[in-house]
Amino acid sequence: MWGIPAALGLPASSATTPDVAPSPDRAAASASQGESSPPPPQPEPQRQEPTWPVLPDLTQTDPALGVAGGGNSHCGPVAVSNGLVWLSQHGYPKLLPAPAEAPHDTDDSAGNDSAEQLHSRQLELVREISAAPFMGTSRWSGTGPVGVLRGLHRYVKRHGYRYTRLEYQGWRGHQKAFGTGVRKPQLPWIAEALEQGGVAFLHVGWYKPVPRSKVLQRTGGHWLTVIGAGVDEHFRAAPNSLVLHDPAPYAGDQPARVFATARELTEGWLLGRGSRQAFSAKGYYSLEGGMFIKREGDLAILDGVVVMVMDPGTAQATTGDDPPLVPATLGPQQP
Repeated sequence: MWGIPAALGLPASSATTPDVAPSPDRAAASASQGESSPPPPQPEPQRQEPTWPVLPDLTQTDPALGVAGGGNSHCGPVAVSNGLVWLSQHGYPKLLPAPAEAPHDTDDSAGNDSAEQLHSRQLELVREISAAPFMGTSRWSGTGPVGVLRGLHRYVKRHGYRYTRLEYQGWRGHQKAFGTGVRKPQLPWIAEALEQGGVAFLHVGWYKPVPRSKVLQRTGGHWLTVIGAGVDEHFRAAPNSLVLHDPAPYAGDQPARVFATARELTEGWLLGRGSRQAFSAKGYYSLEGGMFIKREGDLAILDGVVVMVMDPGTAQATTGDDPPLVPATLGPQQP
């Protein structure tokens, strides 16, 4: 017959017995038979406090960048550069251009750069990846998913590395080779890429509500770097939270984490710029909370996401155990 421990889902060995002290004779007999007292309990290992990964947070209009249009349309290559710099310090050093003082050297010291050196090298990275034959960023229209995907693919290959995943979820035009067939970006999919040691980049659309209707009209777009998914600013589980670096000048010119909340839309219509055919907004996400909005009254709708996971077989050894970017679930040594 099942006892109380089994009924509670506990092992049968956890059944309680009356607290009766053993007699001196029984204790002596046990000692003579080689039985020993149980060892004292060991203290639990101290839990390492989580910390945020160290990623650059470059502003796209940094005067030192010196690109066409002052960088106003360079959110794509700048957001991507933040992730590439992080990868360069975690096993893929050739993703960061060599220092100006040694342009022909293969440099593995990105992790030892001073802040000024790292900034200078990231600026050169943005100049390189934003140009042809990589992203081909336009000073007027910026960079779409086609350009970001093409730029990442060519840049990684040209520098001698491979990726295991370079994928896109979203409704904007993109190359079939990188497609997933998913038009509505899924938050767990982003977290999965981070857990695999990858990087992720959000493409939001700026949507203006059309008066006296449920239509949201797209007026432009913006790219951001993901540094965490599924956790809030206190590292508590929050499935609809995204932690971002925003390259826009209106987000400030000092490094800062953006804690955005993704609210799933349940009604309405999305209308692309220059399009006459709207489609259902249901299931797409509006990024709110700490999200910076370019124009008051607009909504930041998550149009698409690019994720990239590098092939560890092409990585160079690094010192220490480098954790991935902050994923959805927090373990005892989570960043």
